[in-house]
Amino acid sequence: FTYFIPSFFILGLAIGFILSIFSLALSIIYIWGILSYLLIVFLASVSKENKTSQKGLSLEALVFCGIMLTHLTYGIYFLKGLLSRELREEKLK
Repeated sequence: FTYFIPSFFILGLAIGFILSIFSLALSIIYIWGILSYLLIVFLASVSKENKTSQKGLSLEALVFCGIMLTHLTYGIYFLKGLLSRELREEKLK
């Protein structure tokens, strides 16, 4: 089940964006969902060490971006793999 969570996140982003265009209530829920996700990722990326140093802040920014890109990339390519009929490795044989 945990392997599907990033894919559900990607589907939620896409479907939520489309639905939020048509409803103000859904757009508020959509925005709160994205802000909640960003807050959780931010809290996960903040380390307790090196808060005062410049290196710590730049490292935390990289971790923040890395976590988000990992979730997005994994979700997209997991869905792509589920929807493909044949894997690239199978085509090479």
